[in-house]
Amino acid sequence: MGEKIKEEKLQAEEISTKNSKFLSWLDNFWYHYKWHTIVTVFIVIILGVSTVQACNTKRSDIIFTYAGPKEFVTAPEEKIAINSALSDVSKKIYGDKSNASVNTFLIYSKEQIKEIESELDENGKQKYVVDTAFNTSEMNSFDEFSKSGASFILLLDPSVYQRLISQSGESERLVELSAIYGDTPKGAFDKYSVRLGDTKIYQTVPELRALPEDTIVCLHGKLILSTKQKDYDMQTQVFKEFAELGNVTASQTDAAE
Repeated sequence: MGEKIKEEKLQAEEISTKNSKFLSWLDNFWYHYKWHTIVTVFIVIILGVSTVQACNTKRSDIIFTYAGPKEFVTAPEEKIAINSALSDVSKKIYGDKSNASVNTFLIYSKEQIKEIESELDENGKQKYVVDTAFNTSEMNSFDEFSKSGASFILLLDPSVYQRLISQSGESERLVELSAIYGDTPKGAFDKYSVRLGDTKIYQTVPELRALPEDTIVCLHGKLILSTKQKDYDMQTQVFKEFAELGNVTASQTDAAE
């Protein structure tokens, strides 16, 4: 019996010593890393809350793609206004959890470059020179982006549109309007597209008139491996709303204003 009590006493002393060493280490750690620990815990909590909110809030982001001669570097406020107008279209269909924006590629056609570079200053010298290497780079970037599956609603300069058609073949990359509306709308540019200037939204939303009215609006076909069907269906519905043709011309609307 005495041996058992002695053994239990030794075990208790050993545990006490280990606890003492741990508490000493903990006290030392807290003294040196108190604020590091507090900040780390705070960040973990914030990230945890953000992750939960992100999982519970299904936000729908729609990306439009513009490729053409309109540049926004000198007029960023125009792009902001266009993003707002596009978001209104998205929210009309999917509510406040949806958002839209336009991704832009500055691309000039050969004719547009020739016209720009033919402009002279007051001394009769060439006023502007287009960086053709950058122009080619932007076209290549657009080609790659259009195959990424990140964006399917395309707003294209006529030259970019014709290049897309000639490169890929008519039925390979673009969706026929009849598959979206049930029939090709009267006044469409062709069976795949409409002119932006002929759409109802262009005629009624002034912010969109920062884009040329001859811009071609079309829908890229679904990419099998890169896009979920529900995401593509969402973009198709936004396209359907956006590309709806109006009953008056933009010039008539301007005159009325």
